[in-house]
Amino acid sequence: MGTGRPLGWVAALCLAGSAGVSIAQTTGNIDGRVSDVAGAPLPGVTVEATSPSLQRTRVAVTGSDGAYRLPALPPGRYRLAAILASFRPAEMTCTVRLDATTTVDLSLRLETEAQVLVTGEAPAIDVSSTTAGTSY
Repeated sequence: MGTGRPLGWVAALCLAGSAGVSIAQTTGNIDGRVSDVAGAPLPGVTVEATSPSLQRTRVAVTGSDGAYRLPALPPGRYRLAAILASFRPAEMTCTVRLDATTTVDLSLRLETEAQVLVTGEAPAIDVSSTTAGTSY
C-alpha cells in the first residue's frame, strides 16, 4: 500500500511535464511606436503587417501614446506599413521568431503639397480693325 503513493506522484509529474510541452509557444509578436520626425507620438496610425506566413493582412491602430501591438503572428518575414492621412506612409521589414517580440518603431514624415493657381487676363485686342500703327 505504501508504494502506490510514490508511483501516483511520479505519474502526476510526468503528466504535468508533458502538459507544459503541449502548450509551447508557436507564434511571436510585433510591437512598437509610431512617431513624427520630431519624435512626437502619432495616435490613430494604421499599421498593416503582410507576410507569406499569413493568409490575410493583420492590422493594428496606434493608441494615444503612438504604441501598437500585433500579437500571435506565425514566425517569418513581415512587411510593415504605417499609414496616416497627411503623412507619407512608412514601410519596414522585420522577422518574427518563435516566442519572441520584435520591436519595430516607425517614423512618419508630414507630406506637404503646394498648389499654385495662376490667373490672369490677356489684353483686349480689337479684331475688327486691320490698322496697325501708332498715332503721333
